[in-house]
Amino acid sequence: MTENRKRPLRSQAWFGRQDKMGFYYRSFLKNSGFPQDQF
Repeated sequence: MTENRKRPLRSQAWFGRQDKMGFYYRSFLKNSGFPQDQF
């Protein structure tokens, strides 16, 4: 069996960002109706 490595999720590259683009991605989804606990 292969070693179980923790790789970062692909979505973390978008929504985990702490810059302006990360803010845009999160605010777009929040305005689309996704609840806060989904982030």
